[in-house]
Amino acid sequence: MVRRSPANSVLILYKESPLVSAGNASFHPEWRKRMKANHARHYASLTFIENVLKGAGLSFSKVRRGGAATFPKVDLIVTVGGDGTLLEAVRRAGPGQRIIGINSDPSWSVGRFCACDAPSFSPALSRLVPGKWRGTRLWRLCVRVSPGRKSFLVANDILICHRNPAAMSRYEIFCQGRAEEQRSSGLWFSTAAGSTGAVLSAGGRRMPLASPDVQFRARELYRASGSGSCLAGGIVPRDREVTVVSKMEQGTIFIDGAHLREPFPYGHKVRILPAASYVEILGVK
Repeated sequence: MVRRSPANSVLILYKESPLVSAGNASFHPEWRKRMKANHARHYASLTFIENVLKGAGLSFSKVRRGGAATFPKVDLIVTVGGDGTLLEAVRRAGPGQRIIGINSDPSWSVGRFCACDAPSFSPALSRLVPGKWRGTRLWRLCVRVSPGRKSFLVANDILICHRNPAAMSRYEIFCQGRAEEQRSSGLWFSTAAGSTGAVLSAGGRRMPLASPDVQFRARELYRASGSGSCLAGGIVPRDREVTVVSKMEQGTIFIDGAHLREPFPYGHKVRILPAASYVEILGVK
């Protein structure tokens, strides 16, 4: 646990409601009714949070989720949405950045990493400004793809698989002096924050939230008759890394869900390792 000084400048990272992002798409009337109700609650929460910050005399700017490529340097990022919005802030924030998540509509959004909802933000801020709240370090993982030398920070998890996730995935994995060619439904890598999701469902284990290690787990690994696997899954310590080489013409790396993806064709290589920096999440243990 770490303590930091009070916030002076604030960035609000907010998501668009599904009603806005859907545009003119057609929906079942009952589903559209639910979307309208969520739209109203979400933007009411956003306005409420802005008014709380104004009342506290704090300067702030706003960025829409999926918008600006870089964040300005601020003392505090306030995310308004659910876990997806907060995890985008985690992925894109600078080293040591403080972040607090506000669940704008608990009836709609999952907010495991959110500190509170909008009505509770004012008392939360009054505890935050004097520096009384403790933060939890959230470590990210780093993905380096070659050729091309592309690099990504990941907040939650990645899935290495065929472009069609229902197709078989083929790749070779190298870890701590061992190598193994595998066929599976894909290969998960997760941070500690992501260890309660897909990697856990694939047979992994829950990690302490503040752990800097990375976990990997093969998804529905195919084992030929009489053969075993020494690299079906495991924990990658902070000072180690894993390399994966694609054996697929149409391989893909899905980064923190389905929104971000990177082509991973035959022969391309990706290195996965714990990132060197963390962010600080407030109000979550």
